[in-house]
Amino acid sequence: MNLERIKPHFPWLTLLALVCVVGAANPAFFDPLGLLSLVTDVVPLFIMALGMTFAIYIGGIDLSAQQVANMVTVVATVYLSQFGIGVAVICILAGFVFGAVSGYVTTRLYVPSFVSTLAM
Repeated sequence: MNLERIKPHFPWLTLLALVCVVGAANPAFFDPLGLLSLVTDVVPLFIMALGMTFAIYIGGIDLSAQQVANMVTVVATVYLSQFGIGVAVICILAGFVFGAVSGYVTTRLYVPSFVSTLAM
């Protein structure tokens, strides 16, 4: 077997091996409720990783992603009792504002993205 042909598939093979090992160690892992719980835990990380992918793809770096996520979580915690489900709109707006400030500083004030996002 040629190792070079398998090399691009190593991440998927590793994921498959991990799923098999965890499934063998804990049979409840494959329970539909357990899989649903896993998916709901992974979705926020996937969304953040997708945003980071775009930032890195254009040649920049965004060090403020986790800080913005933490701030949005604080905003959600503070305003959830007052606005209920409408807090989602407030959180999206808060994330947009923080991202817009970071983007403005990087693109209009010509501060390198490393420095401007580190300062957030």
